[in-house]
Amino acid sequence: MNNQQEELKELQNAIVYARKKELNDDELNELLRKMVNNFQEYANGRSRLARVDVSPFFAPTWCTPLENSVLWIGGCRPSSFIRLISLSGIEIESHIAEYLQVGFK
Repeated sequence: MNNQQEELKELQNAIVYARKKELNDDELNELLRKMVNNFQEYANGRSRLARVDVSPFFAPTWCTPLENSVLWIGGCRPSSFIRLISLSGIEIESHIAEYLQVGFK
């Protein structure tokens, strides 16, 4: 998260320099490539950790209450995941549409 904050500051500075013509498009593209690669590594790391313990994936401990609210408003409801996990085998296939519809209401 700290790395993302620092990259955001770096991008903001790059925008200022680009407006002053002190930074060219190639340098901006390289910065953006670096940031996208770093974020991809972050997402891959979260995915690997979710295989070990999935609960922090859906309610990250580093999120602020506002961020958790946005996740909730966006449809990320831990109770939906618990219901899906509690089903097994064929039951998942027969009930998945129902649970997905409940999650979007």
